[in-house]
Amino acid sequence: MLASTLVLTGVMAYAAEDQQSSPIQPEPAVKPSTDPPAVVAPPIVAAPVRSAPSVVIQPGQLAASYWFDRAALTAEEQGKLPAYCDGMYRLPTLPFGADTDSDELPVQAEADEVQYALDGEVVLEGNVIITRGNRLLRTSRATVDQQTRDAELSGGVFILEPGVVMQGASAKVNLNNQAAELSDAEFLLLGADMRGSANDIVQDESGNLIMSRNGFTRCEPGNNNWRISASQLRIPKDEVFGTAKHAVIRVKGVPIFYAPYLKFPVTDDRQSGFLFPNFGYSSDDGLDLSVPYYLNL
Repeated sequence: MLASTLVLTGVMAYAAEDQQSSPIQPEPAVKPSTDPPAVVAPPIVAAPVRSAPSVVIQPGQLAASYWFDRAALTAEEQGKLPAYCDGMYRLPTLPFGADTDSDELPVQAEADEVQYALDGEVVLEGNVIITRGNRLLRTSRATVDQQTRDAELSGGVFILEPGVVMQGASAKVNLNNQAAELSDAEFLLLGADMRGSANDIVQDESGNLIMSRNGFTRCEPGNNNWRISASQLRIPKDEVFGTAKHAVIRVKGVPIFYAPYLKFPVTDDRQSGFLFPNFGYSSDDGLDLSVPYYLNL
């Protein structure tokens, strides 16, 4: 079966096969019987479709897909590495410039099957890819309301945006803005080389992140020598610092520090404030913990 491409513009959906585009027209409603009593048929609703295979979501593997060791980096990139990291994360090249306003671009989607109902709902099934500017969503099944642009994604969800990557079991998103809600999620924040997981991730329409019952650390995948868990994590978009509520710092899985409120950097920009803690351990000296403070003069 040929894949279909859906372009959501206003309330009309277009499908493309063999690169020939035409409006998707729902099947006409059945005409009511001329015999009394007259019966008006209800609108046609998309018929059930076969269950599509889930998008492969491998817990704990999101960060590994974008990690590059020091040897794979350019000399300039190596020079920017902090002492505690032996590599960095990279995202694929953006399809549009970094300054592009994705809200000004159309929503485009493709899937193995596309069904359009009279009530304006579109169901995409199998290998679903939805893009708008520099935002990319992948899932197994998506139900889209063309009036509100609200969409429900299931069967595994992957979201890539400038500076952030998220994946989860399911999600609710709005295709008009950056609003999204993911469950059983993992995340990767490029500005701070942060990676972690959360029961729920909520991203508002401006791109601000709120994560519930989460844990995070930095640097290379698999290195969990230290980790911060929190009841709630807030990361405002384009801000230097994020905040964590009821934060617990663990080293080798052992809790060593608690703070009801913790402020930490989420970008490489320098402003006065506490930086990420440094940890060390040796058989002679035991645990060494330092919390550096940067003073921007």
